[in-house]
Amino acid sequence: MPPSGTPKPEDRMRDVGSFTVMVPHGWSVLEEEEDSITLGADDDSAVVAIIVGDSEGKSLRQTAGELSKEFGGTRPDSDDDGETYSFTFSGNDKEFVAIVGDTEDGRHALILLGGDTNNRGMKQILDSIEDK
Repeated sequence: MPPSGTPKPEDRMRDVGSFTVMVPHGWSVLEEEEDSITLGADDDSAVVAIIVGDSEGKSLRQTAGELSKEFGGTRPDSDDDGETYSFTFSGNDKEFVAIVGDTEDGRHALILLGGDTNNRGMKQILDSIEDK
């Protein structure tokens, strides 16, 4: 049983609009809105932002290209099956990896990974993201 005041694992799950995500120990919610959340490692070594929005009739490739241009990023690369695109960019003294993919309801999701991408909590966050 966790010590008094320590959140149980199920209390660490957050409902964020159309998806759920876990906030691992050592991480905090920095910002949260209807379909977006930004999580930061308590030691400031890493940050993860998840944003879900309407595709506005654009292909995933178009959305990734527009976002990369907006962030001043590299040319988006597709994974082998074309289900996600990724690019890198710099901002706020951190290097970021951006991943753009589809949600189950046909909207587009942008996941931004900044700082220490080997941070254990970052993997836990990514593994926990689920559409509702």
